Amino acid sequence: MDNIIDAPRASLGGIPSPPVRYDISHAQATLYHGDIRDTEIAPNSLDIILTDPPYPKEFLHCWDALATFAQRTLKPGGHLFAMSGHVWLPQVLAALDTATDLRYNWMLSMGPLNEGAHTNIGRRIVRSTWKPILWYIKPPSSIHEQLSDNIRVGRKDKRYHFWGQGAGSFEFILGSLKRPKPYVVCDPFLGGGTTAILCAQLGIPFIGCDIDAQCIATTTERLNTLQLTLPMEGGTDAATDSRDVIAI
Repeated sequence: MDNIIDAPRASLGGIPSPPVRYDISHAQATLYHGDIRDTEIAPNSLDIILTDPPYPKEFLHCWDALATFAQRTLKPGGHLFAMSGHVWLPQVLAALDTATDLRYNWMLSMGPLNEGAHTNIGRRIVRSTWKPILWYIKPPSSIHEQLSDNIRVGRKDKRYHFWGQGAGSFEFILGSLKRPKPYVVCDPFLGGGTTAILCAQLGIPFIGCDIDAQCIATTTERLNTLQLTLPMEGGTDAATDSRDVIAI
């Protein structure tokens, strides 16, 4: 296994330009420490972008960067799935709509298995029970199977990042798209590496980016210590127990 964990830790506090690349060959993963706008990812090279950008107002510029990145790097027929908060959703949609080569397809709903679970959004006097997952496609569309837009997943996983999510919703999406392998998945807002781990367990080549060196270090450590397992039929594997995600 590659052991590069000390390299990104050494650069904590700075954002390298151009981004620094790290390859974890046993997991078919490539990680970039740096700004996604400066990565060397080739145009029209990604099949699917699965990501969860930060939601607060001060990070709205990230959605402009994501729009530019997805428009440049997705293959024709490629898909962007991005989790979003509710409060700044109009601004998020406006940012993504600036990517003229991307077409809005749908908004999926991700909610908890526990029907009583909710998030209080005090300023809007709302108890929110679901999270939007925005789905854009770079034409022409290459999907023929219907995808349920109501996904229920288990609890969030905050062990590796304070904004961390569980893998259930992204695993469901990958299983539902049924794209022929090999294909490449990218998470340009890597965080704690949940998408990277899911792809490694499913045998899917992965590219991840983050400006935070600690996120690169955490993900690398997780990939290096991962006990790889064979995926089960139907796209369910050790990343998420099938009882922790359902589609309605």
